[in-house]
Amino acid sequence: MAYSINCIDINNIRNHPLSHLETGNPAVLLIGYIYQHFNIEIIKVKAYWLGGLATTRDGDKLLDDDGNIVSKCKSDILIEFTTISGLKRIGVSVKTCAKPIPTNDQMFFTTAKAFCQLLQQNGIQCSEKAMVAMSMFCGDKGYRPIDLLTNIELQNRKSDPNRYYWEELPQETQGEWKNIFTIYQDKITLMGEHFCVVPSLIS
Repeated sequence: MAYSINCIDINNIRNHPLSHLETGNPAVLLIGYIYQHFNIEIIKVKAYWLGGLATTRDGDKLLDDDGNIVSKCKSDILIEFTTISGLKRIGVSVKTCAKPIPTNDQMFFTTAKAFCQLLQQNGIQCSEKAMVAMSMFCGDKGYRPIDLLTNIELQNRKSDPNRYYWEELPQETQGEWKNIFTIYQDKITLMGEHFCVVPSLIS
């Protein structure tokens, strides 16, 4: 994604107004949305991928204001815009989403079933119970509290009816997922680099 942003011809962005939701090249859509949303005159754009800093410690080298290499970042991509009024930095979280309407501000990667199938295709085994638990956690249709609980149970429920929280998942499956992410964290992170992405809400 960062590489694609760095290859963009800014001249094509200026005359390409976008709505909030579009289909097309993610990099072009993202920069076009930022350009339109903030109404800034972009002279140059440079993107840094920092998404791996929290896991594999991989990422582009970026210096902070004191000249130190950035080692932590909440954003997957940091974009620097050179404008007529100076330098502007915007952090962006990049996710994919299989839902027509995301249920939170940060879009889901994909459905739990597709994620589990991707793990298995890459030699990481997870049980059927683990897949069901992940579906409950992600709020996939058919596995939500609103799908599984009675009306009385839903009325007594104080938390979100559209998904289960981690603490609500069966202990057995919590343990399985903890083992998977502990043992295969680096491999799963590298798999994520091959996901097709769309712009999420800008932080």
